[in-house]
Amino acid sequence: MNKNNQRGTSTIIIVIIVALFVIGGTVAVVSYINNNRSEIEQVAEEAAQEQSTQMIDEYPDLYLQAGLPQYPNGELTEKRQGGNLNDGVQVTIETEDSIETVKSFFDTEMGNRGFTLSSDTASTNELTYLGIYTKGNKKFTLTITKIKDTSNNKIHINYSEQE
Repeated sequence: MNKNNQRGTSTIIIVIIVALFVIGGTVAVVSYINNNRSEIEQVAEEAAQEQSTQMIDEYPDLYLQAGLPQYPNGELTEKRQGGNLNDGVQVTIETEDSIETVKSFFDTEMGNRGFTLSSDTASTNELTYLGIYTKGNKKFTLTITKIKDTSNNKIHINYSEQE
């Protein structure tokens, strides 16, 4: 056998060994998952509960520093903020309250903070509401949307201050 044939044979053997190792490892992982499924599911469920618990009432720092209203009857589900209020801050809240109840809360709270409702639009099917509150260079956009196939509504807030 010449050197080229030996290299080719060696390469094939190495590929076969690696393939067997990968297949064997995959079988071992699948076997482990099957044998420990309930424990894995329990750990995943606990992690999900812990994450959702951590998300409640943790508004972004910039939102809190701006003194913006925190909706009392909802669960904070998303939050984002830039490096400063020029970049903006967003929060999303889920609530069982009606669109009118949420709108009334923010009308009162933003009015108490000196904001004016500069744009007010409700969809004809009453499934969406958009309100824009302004005060000088500050803009607070409130969108309330009915969540399909539930009785809940999603509140999305975008707040920014322009220079």
